[in-house]
Amino acid sequence: MTTSTISVDTAVNNLLRMIQSQLGNVQSLVDTQAVMISESLNTESDQYNRLIDQLDQSEKDFLALQLKHHSFVDCSDKKEQELTEQIAQLNAKLSRHALALNDSKELANELKELRALNPKRLKSKNAELSKKYRETSDLLLKLKKQFRDNERELLKQRSNTAQLTAATTELTLDNERLRAKLLRHDGNVIQKEYHGKDGLTCFIYPPRSELWPNDINDALIDVIRERCLSTHSHLIDRVEWAQSEDLADVAGLSEKHLKLLNESSFYSVYAVCHVPPTQLHRMVKGVGQETAKQIHAVCTQHVNKWEAQGVAA
Repeated sequence: MTTSTISVDTAVNNLLRMIQSQLGNVQSLVDTQAVMISESLNTESDQYNRLIDQLDQSEKDFLALQLKHHSFVDCSDKKEQELTEQIAQLNAKLSRHALALNDSKELANELKELRALNPKRLKSKNAELSKKYRETSDLLLKLKKQFRDNERELLKQRSNTAQLTAATTELTLDNERLRAKLLRHDGNVIQKEYHGKDGLTCFIYPPRSELWPNDINDALIDVIRERCLSTHSHLIDRVEWAQSEDLADVAGLSEKHLKLLNESSFYSVYAVCHVPPTQLHRMVKGVGQETAKQIHAVCTQHVNKWEAQGVAA
């Protein structure tokens, strides 16, 4: 991370120095060009003026020669030849001057173009570039500071991420431990969903029978009974009836089974029905699993018969 910061600072400083050098070169070039343009303008103006003077003088000479030509028309052939030669020389000279004049026009056009460059405008533009350079320098400094702040924030976030990752790993382990406690070791969750309000869905995770506390049944029954008073009062009535219904009144129970149940403190229909058959055969001595299922089924049938009579009434 330190190497990355030094590289960025070095790059930014090199960029600043390069921009400063380029601006200095531009300033020097503008100043040099302004001086050269000014000198060239003065020189070309002088040349243009000299050419104009020479042209005027040539025209005057040409007119003078024409006057002499008319005045000496009747002169000898020799004189006429000399005059013709002089005229030819003057024409050649006039042609050269015309060419020079054309060149001077081109120079004048170049002069206009140079004037169009407007050194003052270039100087103003250079000032604007300098201002932009200062603004760019300030922005680069701000970006460097922001980069350092972001780097510190990134390190802080990485540290927080590492802490959160460790906490998440610990929570995952805790979740797995809790899941292991919730899952049965001798079977899966009961495959039935219990739906409540607002999309609530519940499942029953039966614990291992050997770990189930003996006194928790009564506590759970009291809680369920209290909750059912306002919504399922008929279930409370059934429980109270089953608690008062003697096993001796249940048709289908043999004297032997009734005796074994009474010897194990099972006297009411409720005492048998609220205990699962798998637990009943362990609680009643002399009763096997199949017999416990039969006893439980007979008592359940007796309860269903009572409920049917209540509905008919």
